[in-house]
Amino acid sequence: MWWDKAVTRYLNYRRDLSYRTKKEYRNDIKYLMNFSKVHDFNEISADTVQDFFESKDLSVSLYNRRVSSLGSFFKHLLSKKLVSENPFVDIKRAKRSTETPQTLNKGELEIVRQSCENKTEQIMIEIFYSTGIRLSELIGVDVSDVDIEHQTIRVLGKRNKERFVPVSDSLMPMIRDYLTWRGKTSNQAFFVTPKRHVRIYESMIARFMQRLRKSFEKRDRKVGISRIRAHLFRHTFATDAIDRGARIRAVQKMMGHSSIATTEEYVHVEEDVRTDHQIAFP
Repeated sequence: MWWDKAVTRYLNYRRDLSYRTKKEYRNDIKYLMNFSKVHDFNEISADTVQDFFESKDLSVSLYNRRVSSLGSFFKHLLSKKLVSENPFVDIKRAKRSTETPQTLNKGELEIVRQSCENKTEQIMIEIFYSTGIRLSELIGVDVSDVDIEHQTIRVLGKRNKERFVPVSDSLMPMIRDYLTWRGKTSNQAFFVTPKRHVRIYESMIARFMQRLRKSFEKRDRKVGISRIRAHLFRHTFATDAIDRGARIRAVQKMMGHSSIATTEEYVHVEEDVRTDHQIAFP
């Protein structure tokens, strides 16, 4: 496409962005270009941008990401004199909902566990739930990132920020069992597919989440959530951790939130991360 080289140069310039974020930004730009059907960046007006956002019913988080990704791209184009104005300059980010994020209750979490078909799925769910790490962080974990002795997992969060998440005592036997089952393979990834032993990937996890929802439907249970997805376990981790006594500063560090305001969505304040994690997930 005519705009591809400009996008590639911009993303190469943005070295502060992770691979996943760059992929998301490229997709955001592609969606705008396909929607507008223009042949020059200058042809994209403020009205075009408004129509673009009104054409789809986006979640607040996706809406805000696109405002950020597309706005920064056009700001870059303006600095390079490739456009005469930034059509995103008056586009405001949407306010976050004050509603508490959706979570799984104890019974629903048990259904999820019973629906796992192999050890990869089992350990994936337990790590999602008891550490609160993001989907991209889980996919990126290597065997060398798992410290059995100190009971931590090293993850790379947004903007490649490194953090070490605690692993509960009860989860350690499952991790050791999984490593034994996984066996020796040249692949450095911690989470590998059961048959081919390649690093797990997003579409595989998406299919897994779809199957989990069908498990609820087969049991004639109403799912009190809009959809089952990996981020649901992150919400459940944060809510359960705070409900069980973990302090909000510790949960902020565990989840890798840059702002405590994000953690406060789960709703109280302060100190040793490992102690709080063990209180919440013994």
